Amino acid sequence: MEAQSVRVGGSYTLASRCRWFVALKLRRREYKHARAHTEVRKTFDLQLDPFWPESGSNVFLWRGKRQVVPFGKDPDVSQFNVNFTPEERKVGFGGLEDKYLKPLQERMRALPDDTWPVPQMAELGDISLGDYLHKQGASADAIQALSLGFERDSLLDFVHDSLSHVVPKLWKIRGGTINCRSHWRRW
Repeated sequence: MEAQSVRVGGSYTLASRCRWFVALKLRRREYKHARAHTEVRKTFDLQLDPFWPESGSNVFLWRGKRQVVPFGKDPDVSQFNVNFTPEERKVGFGGLEDKYLKPLQERMRALPDDTWPVPQMAELGDISLGDYLHKQGASADAIQALSLGFERDSLLDFVHDSLSHVVPKLWKIRGGTINCRSHWRRW
């Protein structure tokens, strides 16, 4: 299903390409992506197949230099001009999130899914991601690699988003693109 998010009042509605509208009331951050995914799948009785590459390569880009990285591996830090601390070099690009953000992610993960904003962690809303990482001893390059340009973002918002975007497996609709009229007729 191809769809775009359309703001309707205080909630978001998914508008499909063939103009079918489904009001899922996906208010900002109320639903984790996994919950929204489940709602759409159940609403439309979609049959899904796993869609996650198990072979091939990824391309990692750092300051204009590319590195082809085999599936499931991390980029080789020694091949890049990167100013990491010795500990950061040891964990590499792939281990930075665990090193600096995992304790906060675990704390937030223990809360109910529908808790937003998170009053138990409100103090994190007053500090930026960049400031937090700097206070944790992260190098400027580690901050750049982790923040992806969002170093001024609220730490609370960034940690929440980092959890809601974690997808253990991607899915595709069985049979590919569907004929909207015949599929939605039942609905």
